Amino acid sequence: MQLSLPEIVVLAVVQGLTEFLPVSSSGHLVIVAEFLAPDGQSQSLDINDLNIVLHAGTLVSILIVYSHRIAKLLGEDRQLVGRLAMATIPTVLVGIPLKKFAEDSVLANPLLTGCMLIVTGSVLLATPRFRRGKTEYREISYRQAFFIGLSQAAAILPGLSRSGAAISTGLGLGLKPASAATFSFLMAIPVIGGASGWEIVSLMWEPEITTRYNRKMCSVKN
Repeated sequence: MQLSLPEIVVLAVVQGLTEFLPVSSSGHLVIVAEFLAPDGQSQSLDINDLNIVLHAGTLVSILIVYSHRIAKLLGEDRQLVGRLAMATIPTVLVGIPLKKFAEDSVLANPLLTGCMLIVTGSVLLATPRFRRGKTEYREISYRQAFFIGLSQAAAILPGLSRSGAAISTGLGLGLKPASAATFSFLMAIPVIGGASGWEIVSLMWEPEITTRYNRKMCSVKN
């Protein structure tokens, strides 16, 4: 199924409304896209590609909102770079094999998405019971960063909120609420940036796209 422009606009609005809430924007995209799909047609290929593109837009928002803290990573907070790298490792180890071998069957599965939304809701309901921590995001240890990264890696599954899982894990490990949220969005930068770059390069090497480009160049030369 090829998504139409109005459908893409609807999905973009869904992404914009849910990305900064702990409710799994990718999960909502899968469900809404399933409703938009004609009976008997699959939307998995298009929604996976669109999901990456929409998250690239999210990356721009994060860079703007957290620009001040990002600038500090180059100066007084540069020790945090290693922690962010540690938090990214689990997502890379899980994401690349999943993208290569099980993307269509897992990342756009409506049934799995519905189940994971229940898990997300349960996690969010349990989070207020955590004891309020005192650790600032600048003071986070490599161990804490790794476990928060594990929760982010698990959130590759549609319906499991990346920010919700990461923030809840951070709170459980003793971070202050604001620090847990800040670290969650900071560690999204390399993940979303890497996934977007990967997808763009992959699309550029798609045979259909390459053929269209070559035809266009030939027509321009002629």
